[in-house]
Amino acid sequence: MEKTRTAKKKEAAMEEMRTGPLRNLKKRLDSSKDQEIHFVRLENESRDGLTLVALALFEVHGRESKDFPQEEYALAVLKGTSESGKGYEWWVDEIMYPYKPATATLPEKPVDDGHGHAH
Repeated sequence: MEKTRTAKKKEAAMEEMRTGPLRNLKKRLDSSKDQEIHFVRLENESRDGLTLVALALFEVHGRESKDFPQEEYALAVLKGTSESGKGYEWWVDEIMYPYKPATATLPEKPVDDGHGHAH
């Protein structure tokens, strides 16, 4: 069954939301030789079921241009699981750029009523 035009537009918009920040970050880093990115710190970490979640803050800086300020930040949402019990396999789940430090939130855990029922 062929996708409708509306479904295709919605899919394209979702793909842009997912990949746009990474493409924009790459565009900045490729814009001149003096552009740099440095890990600053983990802003937060949590567990979502068996998956670890960490928010990694990066500073992006270089010569100011008409397209980019001298300094910005990016955030990588990292997720990790351990299937073998011998360490974690990590991946980048999402990139936020530009990013204002300390504004991202971790997924909220459902409140458990003590009987194994989350509300």
